[in-house]
Amino acid sequence: MIRDILAGGAKLVSLALFAGLSLTASQGVAQSGNPFAPVVIVNERAITNFELQQRMIMLTLFQAPGDIREVALEQLIDDRIRLEATDLVGVNRPQQAINAGITEFAARANLGPEEFLQALAAEGVAPESMRDFVKAGLGWREVVQARYGPRIQITEADIDRALAEEGIGGAEV
Repeated sequence: MIRDILAGGAKLVSLALFAGLSLTASQGVAQSGNPFAPVVIVNERAITNFELQQRMIMLTLFQAPGDIREVALEQLIDDRIRLEATDLVGVNRPQQAINAGITEFAARANLGPEEFLQALAAEGVAPESMRDFVKAGLGWREVVQARYGPRIQITEADIDRALAEEGIGGAEV
């Protein structure tokens, strides 16, 4: 999906191609046991063992399907590309927006943001790992909205159909 959206602009296409070409596995260093050794380098930005382990814990807690290590690594690579794309188009992610994103996540678990971060910490996830996760997602959401938002027209029928597909019915009056 990221690569499809990146295909929308020449600079972003270059970014995606460059990301693919500069993706470098650092297996020898990664296997050294150093938590801050790079596992993969994406456009000169390292993904460390620590970040991979943090994401794996989060995905396990979020009950993500699939091979957790593979999914975590793929997400982290996508996040690096997303962050670079948001920087290229000038998307700013102020701390307030990141805090709001964490609050949104926490609400899904019926928790306040601090309770949510504490629950993650109790499972071994650093608050910074959750903030990085939210930061990449929010920035990417803004890039997609800026690029495609003006083209999208959502009708009441679209909303009703989506709710029906999810098995969520509206309140009958």
